[in-house]
Formats: sequence, structure tokens, C-alpha cells
Amino acid sequence: MCRENRFIAMADVLGFQNNFRNAGLEGLYGQYQSLLERVRNNARSNPLTDVSNGQPHDISIDVEHVIFSDTILFWSPESLEHVLFFFLTIAGCIGNSIQLGMPLRVGIAYGDTVIDVENSIYIGQPIIDAHRLESSQNWIGAACHSSLQSSNIFQINRNSMNVVDYPQVPLRGGL
Repeated sequence: MCRENRFIAMADVLGFQNNFRNAGLEGLYGQYQSLLERVRNNARSNPLTDVSNGQPHDISIDVEHVIFSDTILFWSPESLEHVLFFFLTIAGCIGNSIQLGMPLRVGIAYGDTVIDVENSIYIGQPIIDAHRLESSQNWIGAACHSSLQSSNIFQINRNSMNVVDYPQVPLRGGL
């Protein structure tokens, strides 16, 4: 079992049915490929410099994800390098998705999850929290669930990740 604390982002592609109808299966597949390629290229062209061992070297980390129809699930372990690339990836996905005509609405949460890629099993409270937060928003963009407050890595580095406290995220209700 692959159980650990992770950062989770659940993204919904807005207007998916219309996009599918207009672009077709191959066109939509190409849009997803373009989105992921743009985000990977951005991460690789903006590496972080690691000086932890006394020798500076650039690092770039691809954030793990799975796409199922109009949903993209991203996850990252709780480490400084991973969380920085996680948030850069989510921001890059939102910006690039708008340019590609497939805007995203994203909920981000943190906590204990099981992610077993080999058996396609993805479970945990953060996945539920991220999904509920994503579906309750009434805008294009992302919002962070209160569960991120329990991550020391997030708390220590939130300013360097350009996370903005925006107390009035447009919500449809609930959360």
C-alpha cells in the first residue's frame, strides 16, 4: 500500500462536453497533450537551485497526475522541492488551460492518502476535500482547503509559492 501525506489537486475541465463536441476525441486528446507538454516545458525551463549539499545544482520535478475524462488528479509528496513544483504546476496548468480553451477549476488539499498507480487506486480524505472544494467554486482558478494548514512545509514556504490569501473565493455554497 502506497500510503503517505500528500498534496492533492483535483481539477475539473470546464465546458468539457462542448469542447468534446467541437474538438472530437482526437482533438481533445491533443489538447490534453498540449497542456501537459506546456506545463512540463515550463517546469524544466524554470528549475529550482538546490544548495543543500554545498554544490548548487538545478532540479526539476514532474508532478504526478492521472486524467480521467474531464478530471485531472495531481499529487505530490510532502517535501520542499515537490511542493514548490506542485504549486508551480497547478498555476501553469490553469494559465495554459485558459490559452487552450479548456479552463480549469481546482481544489487543493493535504493529508493521508493511498495512491496505487499500478492498480489504479486513489483514495483518501484529501481527494474528497479537493473534489468538494473544486466543485463548490464559481470561478476559473484554484482554492486551497483548510487541511493545508496542517502541513509544516506549506506553512513555512507559502510566501515563496505566491499563495495569496483571498477570503472571498466565489463559492456556490457549502464549504
